[in-house]
Amino acid sequence: MKHQMATGGVARLSLIAALLAAQPAAGVTYQASGFASVAALGRAGTNGGGDGPVVVVDNQAALEHYLAGDTPRTVAIRGSIEISEFGKELTVGSNKTVLGLGDDAELVYGGLRVINESNVVIRNLTIRDSFVEGDWDGKTQDFDGIQVDNSHHVWIDHVHLTRMGDGLIDLRQGGLDYVTISNSILSEHNKALGVGWTDESDQHVTIHHTWIHDTHQRNPSFDNVIGHFYNNLMEDVTSYGLNPRNNAVVVSENNIFDNVNRPYNIDGDAELVARGDVLTNSPNADTPTGDAFDPREFYDYTLTDTRSLRDYVMANAGPQAAIGVLPLFGDYNDDGQVDAADYTVWRDSLGAQAGALPNDPHLGPIGDAQYQTWRANFGQTREPATFPFAPTAAPEPAAALLLMLLLAAAAIRWTRRPVRLPVAAAA
Repeated sequence: MKHQMATGGVARLSLIAALLAAQPAAGVTYQASGFASVAALGRAGTNGGGDGPVVVVDNQAALEHYLAGDTPRTVAIRGSIEISEFGKELTVGSNKTVLGLGDDAELVYGGLRVINESNVVIRNLTIRDSFVEGDWDGKTQDFDGIQVDNSHHVWIDHVHLTRMGDGLIDLRQGGLDYVTISNSILSEHNKALGVGWTDESDQHVTIHHTWIHDTHQRNPSFDNVIGHFYNNLMEDVTSYGLNPRNNAVVVSENNIFDNVNRPYNIDGDAELVARGDVLTNSPNADTPTGDAFDPREFYDYTLTDTRSLRDYVMANAGPQAAIGVLPLFGDYNDDGQVDAADYTVWRDSLGAQAGALPNDPHLGPIGDAQYQTWRANFGQTREPATFPFAPTAAPEPAAALLLMLLLAAAAIRWTRRPVRLPVAAAA
């Protein structure tokens, strides 16, 4: 083993967090999984925007503005945003959740980059179409879908990346650590997913329940990292599939490889433990070798049976309408209102681990933090069909500044109005 904004509306929005700790519906998870869930490097796990405010954006200028900095925030994207500088990767700061609303939110002609940051969640979003004809390898136009460099605690979930300029997802360099990619789709591209590009060999990456199809290489490549690859569906891959290389140690469990050339492509001194994988029409596999590591030393997980895996992944990977909603925090029995019944649920759950309650934005065990959230939200209700889309789209930064100036000017004019004193009645 090598490595082991009405007052009620403002109050409501300010309490909406990153959706990570809501009780999962069937086939959908709101709690970070895999290595992104592990307490390390000063973090208790990954929850992105946490209990910071939510803004809803529908244009590039507002999106870039609210993604910047390390202030905790959930940035919810409504509809399709076309990136005006073709191929541009928008910078995501620490403590952010990037969330697509509904199942049709997308970034077109550009992507996202996370550089020297931590605690970032990207979920329920399509990123597509920065591919440049004639640049098959992405050497001339290095346009990634999602690029993560020197960053830790990153969770990429329910995304669909396709037809980008270079890599669909690149996870790179020595500071990279505690990353999970889950429930996603990587399709129709040359380079799907590259992990590593570092001389260090203690970065931790999990990939699970992801559908990789009609790709060529890096499906994924693990370079000098500790990788856990489980319950994925890989189809129609022309060059090679799973590629541990150099000093990587990788565990592959309960995956389906269908029409994949060289499903195991082991280079250098890499170790690969494979168990429960199903290979169909997938020739030229290298023989797994070494002991790798035990993922359960880091986190718990449940394997999906390969007999139902294909249907499960195809139904649940990528953006989902059920993911693109904003929960009502403190609604611990998930009935659409925060009331005394939720207090009872909280009381009966004291001491349980994070994720035991629906609509809970906190990472730690059930305790006072959840009680304070219930108390702050007591009496609030929501209509599931309308509340998720109630927040007004955030204005572009320049428009917001102009609005503030106009309001200030109006306030000044009001204070300068003459004051009429009451006339005393005659004696």
